[in-house]
Amino acid sequence: MLKNKIKDGYLEFFEYFQIDENSFLKFAQDSIILIPKEKAAKEWRDLVQKIKTKGQQAYVRSYARNGSGNALYQNLYQNIFLCDVKVDPSNNHYPTKLLQDLTEYYKNSGKKTNLVNYQVSHIFGHTKNPYAFCAPWNIAFVPKILDPFTGHESKGELTKKITTLYKNLMLTNYQELIEEYNVIMDSIKSDVEIFIGQTKVKDKKILSFHQSLKNEFSKITW
Repeated sequence: MLKNKIKDGYLEFFEYFQIDENSFLKFAQDSIILIPKEKAAKEWRDLVQKIKTKGQQAYVRSYARNGSGNALYQNLYQNIFLCDVKVDPSNNHYPTKLLQDLTEYYKNSGKKTNLVNYQVSHIFGHTKNPYAFCAPWNIAFVPKILDPFTGHESKGELTKKITTLYKNLMLTNYQELIEEYNVIMDSIKSDVEIFIGQTKVKDKKILSFHQSLKNEFSKITW
């Protein structure tokens, strides 16, 4: 007979090893590495200008398994952006480089290496959106040990608490920049909707792509 109470593997781990949840959340907050505000503001405005300039390059993460859907997104990028939008060669090369340059913490950089067991995290996602993939208000270095609690496969109350904590932390530090992003998303909303409306074939793959577009080019809300 199944019990009604949800059996949460994370919470059982905490109970077994007597890990205090509040202390764990404090560790999550204290260990994240963010870009300093002034540097973030300059980098954000440089990115916005780059996307609006013909001949410049901006980057995104690949779409669908092994990048099989990249061509779908390229059609959109070529329709609404002046810059050349390219897929990041490792799906994290340019966000990692940006974080290293602006925080002076370096991963796998030879003699410069001063950060291990950390990874790049896109706090709000939107990695197929060139305004968000390398946005300094969206990326941070986070300890790898927290990945089970922040990855898209994790579920439960603790995961919600950590993701909410991180989103609120970014909003506290970069609210003005995020508000500027939201204004831009409003300004291109009709372009995205027109692009979606031009697609006559409505098979499962295309419908999934359209939903992805709506998610990727949505505003950050709080």
